Amino acid sequence: MTEKRPILKLKYSITEKIIFILTVIVLILSFAFIIIYWKSMPSIIPTHFNFYGKPDGWGSKKSLLILPIINLIIFILLAVLSKFPHIYNYPVNITEKNANYQYTNARRLMIVMNLEIVCLFFYISLTEVYSGLGKINGPGTLFLPIFLLIIFGTTAYFTIKMYRNKPVIK
Repeated sequence: MTEKRPILKLKYSITEKIIFILTVIVLILSFAFIIIYWKSMPSIIPTHFNFYGKPDGWGSKKSLLILPIINLIIFILLAVLSKFPHIYNYPVNITEKNANYQYTNARRLMIVMNLEIVCLFFYISLTEVYSGLGKINGPGTLFLPIFLLIIFGTTAYFTIKMYRNKPVIK
């Protein structure tokens, strides 16, 4: 049985607005970076890197456009989704009393994750361009563990905040 959750119109905080603006800036930079380096890119570039950060897949330079486009689609989806926190799954019951806090916390999680994902895709695009130009040899071995730590750390942080404001059931 589904619970009836309150639907609230939440205002965005200054912090959320700043994070959103930063996300848009990084997204624009990801497109601008590829446009700037497009003419100097060789026709074949590294498009995939193994666990150790070394190139193990190659493709045409047109493949550079895939990541920013996917990044834009994910950005739009997460931005739209952040406007509807009442539809998320929560580890706690949502009540009239805790809805404002839980929705704000969950929306902030979505906004922060959006920034992290946009930065991830931008970094991968940078890596592909610089690898294609012969300036670096991949993202390095610490890339994946650091990225996973950031994503799971963010998720854990906001989930802990959800539990700390868990409603008392009488």
